[in-house]
Amino acid sequence: VKICVLGSSGVGKSSLVRSYVWRNFDEKKSNTYGRREEYCQFELPMGQRLLVQISDFAGGEEQKSSIWGLEGAHVYALVFDVTSAESFAQLDEWRDLLEKEIAGGGAGQRGSTSLEDRGAAGRAVKCVIGNKLDLLDRKVGREEAEAWCAKRGFEYYETTARDAGLVEDVFHSIALLVVAAFPQLVAEGVVRSAMAGGGGQM
Repeated sequence: VKICVLGSSGVGKSSLVRSYVWRNFDEKKSNTYGRREEYCQFELPMGQRLLVQISDFAGGEEQKSSIWGLEGAHVYALVFDVTSAESFAQLDEWRDLLEKEIAGGGAGQRGSTSLEDRGAAGRAVKCVIGNKLDLLDRKVGREEAEAWCAKRGFEYYETTARDAGLVEDVFHSIALLVVAAFPQLVAEGVVRSAMAGGGGQM
């Protein structure tokens, strides 16, 4: 299963991924350049695990013109910071970037097919994750974020990278959506519980 994680710089994308895969939060973690790959497992009912590749994309403005590797994903997750109205407003830009890249087959090519019709046969799970829920100076309300998602066909989740358990709940919810959208993956990519690996880490 391929998951692409995108969003503006500083919203905590890498911290979310690290919290899930390694159950670790690093206050001093630096910004991502290009993209970083992590590999883990989704736990499924009946003690099964689905092998997962998480692609964590850099969020700087200079990175957007050269972003590649979005096509063929099973999950597209856009992340924003609930204490930053600017990062929330920029979700439209990230959503448009997804549509352009996937419709054009990646590498900046333009195409005529919308995001809803492409991306793993049009069944890709699309979601938004509001991060930094632990901070008190919230600027974006849950209702506002849910309304944005409902209008554009995205699922919505809130969490904080500081709470590995809460992050795990989000990724488990996404895992169930993936299985529902791609039932063949259970037969093709599941590793039994006898294999090594925990909730996130392989």
